[in-house]
Order: sequence, then C-alpha cells, then structure tokens
Amino acid sequence: MNGGHQPTGEWTQVRRRKIWNTELTNYYVTGFPDGTKKEELREPFSRFRKAVDVYFGLKKDYQRRNFAFVRYVGIKDAKVMELKLQGINSYSRREQILHYIHR
Repeated sequence: MNGGHQPTGEWTQVRRRKIWNTELTNYYVTGFPDGTKKEELREPFSRFRKAVDVYFGLKKDYQRRNFAFVRYVGIKDAKVMELKLQGINSYSRREQILHYIHR
C-alpha cells in the first residue's frame, strides 16, 4: 500500500526553492536592530539585483551586533557589487557591509 495515493501515470511538476549548481555570492551585513525580519533586509538589498536569500546569524557578532548574510546568484564582479551595496539605508540607519564571501 502506498499511503492512499493512487498513481495516475502522470508526472507532477514540482518547483524547488533551492538553487543548485549556480555561483552564489554572500555579503555579510551588520548594523540592524533586534526584531528585523528577512523581508525588511531583502527589500533594500534587492535594489541593484534580486537577493535570493537572507540568513540571520543565531547569535550576535563579537561586538554584540546582529548580523546576516544576503545571498545573490550570478554576480560577475563581487567587489563592484559590494561597492554598490555599501551604505544601504534601512530603518533610517545605515547597514554596514563589511565584506563578502564568494563561493
């Protein structure tokens, strides 16, 4: 028995959210307040190119600040993109882009 599922002989297309086999560039971001939501960071960081993911660190950094990684796909020149992202405004404050991790 297969759990009540009746095979119909047709394929079902499934859309996956994960991005496989692509070049990802992660930018380390800090300087945002407690309680910040992913969409609140994704929106300003999508001005130059769509941010595909935002990951919040579970703890604070060594200076007791919140931090996150904003992930992009297909960045050709990570340093140029970093310069564009420097000083993104959100919450009437400036997030700090300290460095990028390219993989």
